Amino acid sequence: AEEIQTVYIDTIKKIYTSHFKLYLSSLMKLRAPSVVTKGDLLGLDEAKSGGMFSLRKSRLHLERVFMLGNRNAILSNIDKPPIIYHTAAKRGHKFPYQEIFRTTHRLLMDTATTETAFLADFFTDSDGKMSSKTGRRDAKWAAKQEMILFESIFNKTTSLFIENLEHYLSKTYDCLELLILVRVVSLHTQMMKQRQTECLDMFFDRINMLLWPRFKVVLDSHLASIKNIRTNSVSRGEMTPFFLSSRYAEFASGIDILNKEYKDSIITSNMGRIRETVGKLLDILAQRVGAESKRTQIVFLINNYDTVLKVF
Repeated sequence: AEEIQTVYIDTIKKIYTSHFKLYLSSLMKLRAPSVVTKGDLLGLDEAKSGGMFSLRKSRLHLERVFMLGNRNAILSNIDKPPIIYHTAAKRGHKFPYQEIFRTTHRLLMDTATTETAFLADFFTDSDGKMSSKTGRRDAKWAAKQEMILFESIFNKTTSLFIENLEHYLSKTYDCLELLILVRVVSLHTQMMKQRQTECLDMFFDRINMLLWPRFKVVLDSHLASIKNIRTNSVSRGEMTPFFLSSRYAEFASGIDILNKEYKDSIITSNMGRIRETVGKLLDILAQRVGAESKRTQIVFLINNYDTVLKVF
């Protein structure tokens, strides 16, 4: 029995590793270019963007990159079957990373669920003991052995997923997409619990441990960019909404939508810091704009807060 088990593990491990490596690399060829770049910050003044080797960023671009739009629709369609590469490639389809993340993880989940059931049926007897360890009836021991078998088969496959994500994270500056990925993992974890299998729990934990720190890094860069805005960015007597207001409104609204059902304290506290910083900045700018008129200060603030409230 042990010899059969060893041969099976070695064979199926190679098959899964090869299959998922090909699937991941193929789908990455269909990835749509990311719209958000390193320089797309909440506090970036478009008039001062660009340089010798880059074009100036338009106001429209700097507003669009902070819009959630319909990107969170993926969370409502979490049960969609995985993408069939050849069909998608033939039709010229392109997908954002979040969809590639969802579909590859979904295929991994389906494969892992089936494989776990097979391992339990083939290498574990009906009494809950491993067939190679007759005389023991400890169900927890059997479950542990099944997990060891599972890890032996899938350790290289899950490493492919980790490497793929690490490469993506090293080049992404999209806070909204990062939070969407966190929510995808949460929903996938719930799905696996409904299937009554814990085989991917450690894998999901590793994914979250990569996603959250990157989310915090990008969020902190936005906060720093707001703190670096100069008060002379507005002219005296100017009462039109400051460029930050519409961007902040879209961004904060998107984060709020993605956090509404979860109420993560990490997000709430960090967005609170950003909200407080934006409020203080608007007060300072209002004093400059209306240095000679209290009415001008009030109108400036009303226009900016109205811009924010229209989005919320």
